[in-house]
Amino acid sequence: MKKLSLAVIGCGDFGQQMLEFLNTLPAFKISAVCDPDSQKSMALGKTFGVPSFKSFEQCLKETDASAVALFTPNHLHAPMAISAAKSGKHIFCEKPMALNVRECYSMIEATEANQVKLMVGHKRRFRPQYVKISETVSSLKYGRPLMVQINGFYGRKLWGWWTKRATGGGLLFHSGVHDLDFLRSICGETATIFARSPIKTNHHTDFEDAISLVIHFESGTIGTVQVSPFSFQRTFRESFGIHIVFEKGDLIYDPVQVSVKIKGESGNSKLFHFDNETGFKEAYKTEFESFANWVLYDSEPKLTAWDGLRCVELMEAAQLSAYSGKQIKLPLPKNHAKKTIFGKISLTRNLNKPTLFAQGFSMAEGPAFDREGNLFIANCRSDHISKILPNGKINKFLSTGGKTQGVAISPSGEFFITDSQKKMIFQANINGEISDFCHQYEDGSPLRGPNEIIIGPNGQIYFTDPGKAWRGKPTGAVSRISKSGKAELLVDGLEFTNGLDFSPDGKMIYVVETTTGKVLCSTLDINGALKEPLHEFVRFEGSVGPDGIRFADSGNLYVTLFGRGQVAIVDPEGKIIDRLRVPGLFPTNVIFLNSSLLVCEGQTGAIWRLDIGEKGIPSYSQKIWLADKSIDR
Repeated sequence: MKKLSLAVIGCGDFGQQMLEFLNTLPAFKISAVCDPDSQKSMALGKTFGVPSFKSFEQCLKETDASAVALFTPNHLHAPMAISAAKSGKHIFCEKPMALNVRECYSMIEATEANQVKLMVGHKRRFRPQYVKISETVSSLKYGRPLMVQINGFYGRKLWGWWTKRATGGGLLFHSGVHDLDFLRSICGETATIFARSPIKTNHHTDFEDAISLVIHFESGTIGTVQVSPFSFQRTFRESFGIHIVFEKGDLIYDPVQVSVKIKGESGNSKLFHFDNETGFKEAYKTEFESFANWVLYDSEPKLTAWDGLRCVELMEAAQLSAYSGKQIKLPLPKNHAKKTIFGKISLTRNLNKPTLFAQGFSMAEGPAFDREGNLFIANCRSDHISKILPNGKINKFLSTGGKTQGVAISPSGEFFITDSQKKMIFQANINGEISDFCHQYEDGSPLRGPNEIIIGPNGQIYFTDPGKAWRGKPTGAVSRISKSGKAELLVDGLEFTNGLDFSPDGKMIYVVETTTGKVLCSTLDINGALKEPLHEFVRFEGSVGPDGIRFADSGNLYVTLFGRGQVAIVDPEGKIIDRLRVPGLFPTNVIFLNSSLLVCEGQTGAIWRLDIGEKGIPSYSQKIWLADKSIDR
């Protein structure tokens, strides 16, 4: 019997398991092992009596293997497969094939140019319970599938290279890759995909905490997939149940019971039970032997590189949809899919793409700089204030125990922090020692739930106080701290009051009313109170409205559009003159740093830096600090 000589690349836990399994299959001869951790590769090489390598390139040159099996981190699949193809080696690549469609095409092109074979290991479709599901779908006994639902809620802490998008690919690459491949195998090619992911609050990873997909297949079937690793009532293996509704019946796969139940419109039902461990071995045996027979005898393969590419395409399209807010048509373009879908950074200028300034926030809001250039951020999905040092290091500054919303810093370095949950404005010193500052109005009524806070041009503290105001519930307010230390109500009867700023000359106040999509404004009297009722300055379309605002020294107003992934630029006349695209759909607030704009964004849990070429208006405290510096000189 012919044997396929194989070099096993990657000697981590999974690679070791696969090496041991491959060694039991008569179709293979293990010829070498390779891993950058030489202790692992040498130990396995000794165990199996084969050469071991630390360098992949050296392994390709010196081994007599006809093929390689890649059990390496996801980001290495493409470069390793391309190198192997150029060396004339056939390739078995563990799923996912690569991190994006562009890499997948490069892999396929390399194998075609060098006349070698490439298979991607999507073994789930070969497990017996999935074979039963596939057979039921293809039989058409219950009609065509109308909808397929997969619930991927499970509890697991991701580890190592899986926690980084750059090395692992993201949540779906870890937890949805099998299911998307299986859906495609039973439903056919995808027409469109629409996805959403929530605000980022867990920072053990740098990608989405959860994601939900709606997939429209060319066959007409609709598939829904939801994935999150923060549901702790089920393990990974107990999750990813499947429910298929046919024209004349339905099918339920229960991964807890490892059972498939099928019921037709007649009322008769069938129940099938499976052994998971046996099923795993059968699935691996099927895909590995198919690879060996394809290489040795040119038999029809059960999986191809195109299966791997189409699965990666689904995952990449889902990510693009989740972070752009758009429904994505497939197939994706071979190159520049992200650029094609997201479009230009600016509608009017050629700006460089945003760069990451800092990451690891639970919906960053209310940014403020202190005299030393430290940036303080409220985490409004948490209870604390973060401090970002000029060198980029992030520290937890203090906790209020509630829900922090905004930060203002006085010329003397005192901090004023709004907490919407505790309905309180706190005061703190530079050491993070915190005390109550204001919790009620002059008439004795409590604060409603303070939001944005800022020191006005007259040195007084202004804040928005929306509380539970929302559409049709105009109980939001704009207020300031009076000389008595209590809150003075300036404007009442608004919907959700949010961002707040003052015109460059300090003569006008601007207030965001998020639920109406408006930025309102009014002139101020000599005492800093409103001289006239607030009136509309600019209005934005859509059901999700503007959030934070900041003025540039040009007089342009920068407005974050929460839910749309944009920062709008409005000229002094109230005309929208540009929209800047930022990563993620949920920009909350902005602040200027020299001629750059720092944008707080919730979906990525990050602050992004855009070089825009204009400076912001210094805050009240910054003007005083700047004056002090000039005196010192």
